Amino acid sequence: MKIFLVCAFMAYALQAQAPAPPAQMTPETVIVKVDGRDVTAGEIQRIIDNSSPAFLQQFRADPAVALSAVFVRHELANEAEKLKLAEQSPWKEQIEAARDSVLANAMVTRAINTFAFTPEQEQAEYEKRKAGFEQVRIRLIKIGFKAGTKPAGTSASDLEQAARDALLAAHDPSTRSEAEAKKIADEVVKKLRGGEDFAKLVTEYSDDQITKGSGGDLGFVKPTSPYPEDLKKAAMALKVGEVSDPIRIQLGFYVLRAEERAATPFPEVREQIVMQLRQARVDALVGDLQKRFKPTIERPDLINRFIPGKQ
Repeated sequence: MKIFLVCAFMAYALQAQAPAPPAQMTPETVIVKVDGRDVTAGEIQRIIDNSSPAFLQQFRADPAVALSAVFVRHELANEAEKLKLAEQSPWKEQIEAARDSVLANAMVTRAINTFAFTPEQEQAEYEKRKAGFEQVRIRLIKIGFKAGTKPAGTSASDLEQAARDALLAAHDPSTRSEAEAKKIADEVVKKLRGGEDFAKLVTEYSDDQITKGSGGDLGFVKPTSPYPEDLKKAAMALKVGEVSDPIRIQLGFYVLRAEERAATPFPEVREQIVMQLRQARVDALVGDLQKRFKPTIERPDLINRFIPGKQ
């Protein structure tokens, strides 16, 4: 009986400590009360969907303050409607200008999202831009060094680099100085350019554990790859078979060799191609309108009277 009571008590205690399941929310769920009115999740979502980046930033910092600004603005606008201020100058003209701006942006967005192209047009655009989709398969050798082995500068970038190096130092087993690492990297470059086997030098020198097991093969690198910019820039500049000079990236010098150059396959860049085609179509549309509606100044001697300070 005592055992049963203990078990029952433990089960109750565990149940009491268990976190409550997350509350279910529907568009009709009341989230906020303001001025005696219920505001639902659906209403808040509509506010967020049509808000500016500044509002979203404020909402993240303090939802109550952000929503208060929306409700106050809406109330003031309602009062202005009752007084028919929208029919009076200069507010009437300002509203018309704001409306034109919103609708013009809506038209451009609609055009970008709805222009359609045939598979043949997409393929032709890909062929035209193929050089811009080039990728390079590289192999690398990393020669690491210990943080703090080179005096840091005093500029903001120097201090930022020193902070990054210090953070990485805890995970870097190398005891080399930066100067020692650079000397080894220069030797590796010399040996590779002299024809020595890359895989052999990877085994002998490389500190990069990710690529060491595959003979230094990093795979294809392209401008959008998630690698440091210095590495991508150096890789994209290499010809097949060419070996780079040592590249300093964080706590290491990297030596690269280009193994193969090829265009990124069409399916991987199709979405980008379509967006480029749509943007080009919109640019042409807007350009034609700009030519059509470019005014001719008939009285240049009088136009400056409309510019403050140029009368």
